[in-house]
Amino acid sequence: GRLEGLPGPVHLIGSVKLAMGSLQFDGTQHPDRWRIDLADLKLGRSRLSARGALSRQSDAASQLTVQGVVRPADLETLPWIHHRLLGSWDIDGEFAFQSRVTGSLHDWRQLQAQGIVAAETFTVEQVSGRLLRVEVDQDRGRLTARLVNATVADGRLTGALVLDRREIPHKWMLEADWMQANLAHLSEAIPAWKDRRMQGSLTMHMSLMQ
Repeated sequence: GRLEGLPGPVHLIGSVKLAMGSLQFDGTQHPDRWRIDLADLKLGRSRLSARGALSRQSDAASQLTVQGVVRPADLETLPWIHHRLLGSWDIDGEFAFQSRVTGSLHDWRQLQAQGIVAAETFTVEQVSGRLLRVEVDQDRGRLTARLVNATVADGRLTGALVLDRREIPHKWMLEADWMQANLAHLSEAIPAWKDRRMQGSLTMHMSLMQ
């Protein structure tokens, strides 16, 4: 909503109770921007905290810093999250998240953003992993996500995804390397492979682009 007819900046403090947590807010409305001193979301075991300034003018830049720990299962309780998208991947774990966004929120192509996602342990479709680190960079329509490290089935997994939306049609590139994955561990985690008693190691390189 909007607040009008009040002299000077308006300071707002509030909290909202959610089904599995709460949202707290402390900020100030200025004529040209919202200054966010505190915006904390608690949801189950997930915690997100945001600070910064959101411009109310289309030609001015905003600055926002977000950090916290997220469990995908907690996000499914939010009404604006697409449940089928999360549920179809069966992802579990606690993911530490840091991000800084700068630029106009009215034109995402001009945004600059950097972020890091990390997890000590995680599972995807019953396959367990550890020591995950992903670095994300968005620069004026070009998104790069670098998988710096992940250990899956005792093998090191690295790679990168680049999505360029500056031209039509959009261009993308995906590269991944999986070194010395233990096939016996994979066969134990994948139901269709459990009776095959696979042994040995797997090393592979994948490169796709459009």
